[in-house]
Amino acid sequence: MFGTETKTSGSANTATERLKVIVASENRLNSRLTADRIEKMKREILEVVNKYVNGVQINDVNINHRHEDNLDVLEMNINLPDAK
Repeated sequence: MFGTETKTSGSANTATERLKVIVASENRLNSRLTADRIEKMKREILEVVNKYVNGVQINDVNINHRHEDNLDVLEMNINLPDAK
């Protein structure tokens, strides 16, 4: 189970190449998260990520907002470029 084998599955490789952040709130985010604000957030996040990981493009940053049970969920996925 915890062997030293270094092979990783396809989903493990995908997970290592992606940064995912989920924020959940009982307060309604709808009134605060307009489409313009989400786009601004994407640009600001991209700027910060590119300080540490070169080559991330705006299309690599995906932010989704959804309502789930009693929570508003803000989910962000960033596809990171291959390491060189």
